[in-house]
Amino acid sequence: RIDLALFDVALAMLANQASNYLVSGQVPGRIGNTHPTIVPYQLFQTADNPFVLAVGNDGQFRKFCDVTGTPELGRDPRYATNKERVKHRDQLTAILAPIFRARTAQAWFELLAPEGIPCSPVLSIGEALAHKQAINRGAVGAYEHAVGVVKHITSPVHGLAGKTSAPPQLGADTENVLRDILGFAPADVALLRASGAIA
Repeated sequence: RIDLALFDVALAMLANQASNYLVSGQVPGRIGNTHPTIVPYQLFQTADNPFVLAVGNDGQFRKFCDVTGTPELGRDPRYATNKERVKHRDQLTAILAPIFRARTAQAWFELLAPEGIPCSPVLSIGEALAHKQAINRGAVGAYEHAVGVVKHITSPVHGLAGKTSAPPQLGADTENVLRDILGFAPADVALLRASGAIA
């Protein structure tokens, strides 16, 4: 038995924001896609599509600067440490924004990802569902139904769920529910059907 509520999941996804509140008692403000305590860790617009960069430490930042041809940023005291980058977030973001607009999202991914710098183009739903990881993990399933083959998103919890079956047609389980669960006599079910109360 798995007890899993969507509200619980939403709270758990607050992660560092919720932890910061529990420690400080201060309610965080809205900051969009930026990270409250790590910089640069946010969305940037490229020449074509949005792109997420997640530089998690000072070493990654220096490597990022070297790869992007801006090694001076990695040595600048305002940006050399994450503590200082957080203080100078707006200035650093203003410097990086035009740099990112010089290439496409895919070009940035191909440049940064092999160097171990966490990043990704922002995918549309169609792109995400066609992504090789989605395919390898079986994120999209299909079942036969009276209306034909129906595609659906599979459960992200692997190893626990059985084979997916099609939802029943309207009224397919009515008689079983009335008779087996609610204890209706077969004659009563027949009367309900004859009166048009059930299909």
